[in-house]
Amino acid sequence: MKISAINTYSNTTFSARKGAHEKEREYVKQSNIGKTVGGISLATAMALAASLGISGCTTDTTEKPQDTTTPSAYVDSAETTPETTVQQQKPIVTTKLVTKPEHERKAVWHEVKTGDRLADIVKKYAELDKLTPDYKLEEYYELLEADNKGTWTDRDTIYIGTRIRVDSIMPENVHYEVSNGTIIDEFEEEDIIDDTNTEEDNTEKDTVDINGNTFYFDLGTSDKNFVGDYTGLMDGEYTKLDKKLNGNIIMTRHEGNNKDSNIARVITYDKDGKIIEMDKYEDNSIKKSYTFAYKTSTTVETITDKTAKGSQIDSITTIYDNDTDLVKSREFLVNGNTVASFNFITGEAKIGEEIYVFDNGTFTCDDDEIGSERYMGTIAGQVIRIDQFKNGFSVEYLDKAGDIEMRELFDSKGNLIEIEE
Repeated sequence: MKISAINTYSNTTFSARKGAHEKEREYVKQSNIGKTVGGISLATAMALAASLGISGCTTDTTEKPQDTTTPSAYVDSAETTPETTVQQQKPIVTTKLVTKPEHERKAVWHEVKTGDRLADIVKKYAELDKLTPDYKLEEYYELLEADNKGTWTDRDTIYIGTRIRVDSIMPENVHYEVSNGTIIDEFEEEDIIDDTNTEEDNTEKDTVDINGNTFYFDLGTSDKNFVGDYTGLMDGEYTKLDKKLNGNIIMTRHEGNNKDSNIARVITYDKDGKIIEMDKYEDNSIKKSYTFAYKTSTTVETITDKTAKGSQIDSITTIYDNDTDLVKSREFLVNGNTVASFNFITGEAKIGEEIYVFDNGTFTCDDDEIGSERYMGTIAGQVIRIDQFKNGFSVEYLDKAGDIEMRELFDSKGNLIEIEE
């Protein structure tokens, strides 16, 4: 009997990493540029496994036309004139990737989360193949930087919580322009408008420097009070920056454009500009809390779900490798007790007393996938998928056709409660 591919084991998955910063819009950069703990290194381009690849479109890359110089020749001969060869040089054709003016594009934003690299952000939104080498991304970087002036000073280092506008590199907004004015994959003529000055004015920001970290308010909205705190609008949201004596900075974001509107989230930065705590609110009540600890070689992220009830999974702790940006391990807790743990280095998953040992190097974590596509591997060559919910876990065994042969269901304490075959 084939088991339905739709997992009906109640309750929405409590996602650990995905969405941790899905609505953060603060702009902060550290004045001391270079690789720091919490920054994302472009040098690890090919090291990212599927576990941290930014998912989305993986269409074949369309190569841009190469610069060419093509000589041609003709012979002009006459009875009384020696044969002469004249070289006729065709114009050198150069191409440039350009985007529609900002006011003709629908704004799309990406919130940087743990594990993101600028190269992978480009590949996702430009719909490039994941194996596209970084050196081919230069023109896309330039388009991003035109829309995100001052958001980063080093492409090797972007910070979690940063909000990046990405619609300038999306396929529907870009085209190649050649030197003679011909358009490849051309837009309608009215789309090609020089609006440089207007767009540049729209990107101006009020800059505020705290501990060598620069924050960006909407132009003309920032205000400093007598104790050194700042208030103003960030992307239209009322925001307060509160500088503490220990160097920490607390950012309070509201849903509306005034201080009386509901709080949306409260974020605490350390003195180096890295997020160490974040609380997300609904109706002025905390729904989820996040903490981040930055160590020499790892980053530890802990998410606490304030909406969990009874014996539901209420906390997830994830350890990331700072050099490779890969997820090393993840623990699931109920009331402070570990009920399951996944180790992606050793390839072992433990749910309650059950231990699954995966084939070497096959057990992966991809937080951009949904449900049982998130945790996958093979045991003796058979594909195994693990899904995690607030109230338990599901382990699915797939046949060669991708159908589910068997499913094991566990409650939130790790007890095996049902086997479907």
